[in-house]
Amino acid sequence: MMLETAVNGRAGALVTHNARDFANADTLRHRRYARQDGVSLNQFISAAVAEKVGAVGAAEYFEKRGRGGRRDRAVAFLGDAPNTPPAPGDELPD
Repeated sequence: MMLETAVNGRAGALVTHNARDFANADTLRHRRYARQDGVSLNQFISAAVAEKVGAVGAAEYFEKRGRGGRRDRAVAFLGDAPNTPPAPGDELPD
């Protein structure tokens, strides 16, 4: 399906005039999700694209930051943490 391929491939644009390319678009359930969110389909799609762009940007940021890191320095930093009980509300569940 052309739409799914474009989304999965992070296409910058999608142009088509073939209705058959979108024949199975309803299987994505986008209209139902837009109704559940109480927004128009255009708003839902715009928000989904913005969310994906943000996620990709965050992943790129953390990957870039991680490349400059050194394991020995991270372990040393964590070793300096005090050995105290967690603050109230930060405890692990039983």
